[in-house]
Amino acid sequence: MIRTSVALAAATLAVVVAGTPRQTTAGPPADSPPPAALRDVPPDAAVFAYVNVEKVWASKIGDTFRKVRAKEIDAGLKTLDKATGLTPADVKTFTFFVPKTKTDGIPSVGMIVTTKAPYDRAKVVAGAKAFAEAKNAFQELADGRYRIEKDVLLDLSDPTAIRLFTRYDPPKAAPPADPESPIEPALKAARAGTPAVVGVAFQNLPDEIRQENVPAEVRPFQPLFFAESGTLTADLVKDEIRLTARFRTAGRAKALEAEKSLGALKTLVVTALSFGLQEMQKDKSAGNLRLIDFVKDVQTAAKAAAITNDDNAPAVTLAAKADVDYASFLEFAFGKVGGSSGRMMDQNNLKQIGLAMHNYADVYGGGFPPATVVGKRGKPLLSWRVMVLPYLDQNELYKKFRLDEPWDSAHNKKVLDENPMPKVFLTPGSAVKPDDKKTHYQVFVGNGALFDRIQSVKFADITDGTSNTVLVASAKTPVVWTKPDDLEFDPKKDPRDVLLFVNGVCSIGFADGSVRAMSEKTPAETWRAVITKAGGEVVDVP
Repeated sequence: MIRTSVALAAATLAVVVAGTPRQTTAGPPADSPPPAALRDVPPDAAVFAYVNVEKVWASKIGDTFRKVRAKEIDAGLKTLDKATGLTPADVKTFTFFVPKTKTDGIPSVGMIVTTKAPYDRAKVVAGAKAFAEAKNAFQELADGRYRIEKDVLLDLSDPTAIRLFTRYDPPKAAPPADPESPIEPALKAARAGTPAVVGVAFQNLPDEIRQENVPAEVRPFQPLFFAESGTLTADLVKDEIRLTARFRTAGRAKALEAEKSLGALKTLVVTALSFGLQEMQKDKSAGNLRLIDFVKDVQTAAKAAAITNDDNAPAVTLAAKADVDYASFLEFAFGKVGGSSGRMMDQNNLKQIGLAMHNYADVYGGGFPPATVVGKRGKPLLSWRVMVLPYLDQNELYKKFRLDEPWDSAHNKKVLDENPMPKVFLTPGSAVKPDDKKTHYQVFVGNGALFDRIQSVKFADITDGTSNTVLVASAKTPVVWTKPDDLEFDPKKDPRDVLLFVNGVCSIGFADGSVRAMSEKTPAETWRAVITKAGGEVVDVP
């Protein structure tokens, strides 16, 4: 990937850290020349997004986001300043588009950042040069344009517009407006001053999304993909935030099918929110109670979402109060609270690990991997976590390890140091950071526990039942993820002393692939019973 485009894309930070759009203003006449923010967008673009950063930067969600993610935003602003010499206060608009794409490989991309006043061209050029990956990869062309490597064009010919294109050379003259263009509704909304707009021309995307052999759960919504285009707008009208998704279809029949899909989508969202609330209400921590109130507000808005179908353009509009507690959602989305948000991510990690264990068992004769990869003389080499990498979509990383060498050999230590730990091994809510290369996810070993240091345990050996036997747990003390270091099971000790509890709960992956939250108040006898695989105990696992 070309880091230059990433660097310039940092200008989108203002889009991310902002949020709730403010009220729209009247736009220019339809026949006026396109503004700099829109002049390069081809009528046949597959994807188009536009944000008026000037309006959204000071919005409620923007202010909330900056408070919740102050550290990350500060780092992002420094990167933005280094690459462009800009701050979000300098940016007026941001535009992103993907031209019509029907071919394989890396798609073409266009990005345009407009500024309120002329920017420092020398600083932008210096930032682009610094991010070029190879010597002689930065070439100055004519008229304020620059070629970065072979695929990226940086156009600084306009003193108030930074234009960056990957695998796309825009025409010298702005393309004329095309009323029949699939993304024309989105472009029209942007020209009219709508603060945030996204347009998708489904017919210009790869054909795979319109194939018939899609998963069954996707089929009720597939008529939306058969629409000519979709437009999402965000606006603030009085004291409400309004999100409207509108689909342009070819004919009444397709419009009715898309309208039915929107109804199915609304039902799905309302049902999912109801289920999520039931799970969240099990956690009465202060942060989670705030999140519950937020989800209730969203649920109310979802239930009241209006579905219309005018002029063969089915649409759904969702209106929510502008003063809802967005901070609780942002904390949830970014894992700041240790309530149900962290627990949901934790449980998802455990489910993925459990599935990987089962896939390993299917490949290697119906048995889970041994806790430790051992050498010819019984020397511990690597952890089971390395062995399940191919079943966690980490096969390339797996191939880098030498399985006949210990985890801290010169080669394997270099692999450890030079590659990030798979995110699935990072426990939400703990003090461990990704760069620490440590994980809390461990297995119990020995004295009747499910795992053995050397032998692979078969399903037939789990006589207590897979639904009653612990597969993976979160240990209190993290270990280097490649190191063969796990929890030694001592039936005379209280297992709770070695487990990681967050808000009094520890998520446990069981041998049947299920994940359950067990309380710190659960008796030690119950914990010992679910750790052993063939103890014969009768337990009621919560």
